[in-house]
Amino acid sequence: MTNPVRAVIFDLGNVLVGVDFPRLWERLSGVAEPGAGPERVTRDELMVRWCTGLVPPERFHREVCARAGVRMDYPGFVRWWCDVFRPMPEMEPLLREVAAAVPVGLPPDTDPLHWADQLAAHPHLGLVPRPTLSFRIGLMKPDPGCYRAASEDVGVPPWACLFVDDLERNVDGARAAGMQAVRFTGAADLRRHLVERSVLRG
Repeated sequence: MTNPVRAVIFDLGNVLVGVDFPRLWERLSGVAEPGAGPERVTRDELMVRWCTGLVPPERFHREVCARAGVRMDYPGFVRWWCDVFRPMPEMEPLLREVAAAVPVGLPPDTDPLHWADQLAAHPHLGLVPRPTLSFRIGLMKPDPGCYRAASEDVGVPPWACLFVDDLERNVDGARAAGMQAVRFTGAADLRRHLVERSVLRG
């Protein structure tokens, strides 16, 4: 029998906000690679250090510009670095509905520039009172510590949390950490899962 869900923990990229990973990889590496996906980006050594808080923004600016062979001032770099997102308007009302029903969490693998940009662009992300940000906790998914920290931040034990991510490896990591988890394939399918688990009404 499935445990009752008392909190829902969402990933950010391609769950609540769309991410153009080929463009992000080109920003990071200076190499155009149309098929580049999240694994390519999040396993890059510089990106790992950046998203776990080991590199300050000004140093990251210098390192990326050197890698990509570009020259730009810091404000221009911030705009350029953050120009990789697209809205997922169908997810805002769903997040609001879930947040009205149970505590919601958010443990993205992200950096301070992307997080500040997306929080300003999508104020509904503020519905998550205690986001578990990788650059603050020093860990990235699927490290078990990410899921433990997210569980603590929503104040609900792992077994009563439902984790939602578009990447199977992160879903598997959540299950290994004792959470319930579903792979995100779209708002309609996620709503069905939430109704089945009595988080939302049908």
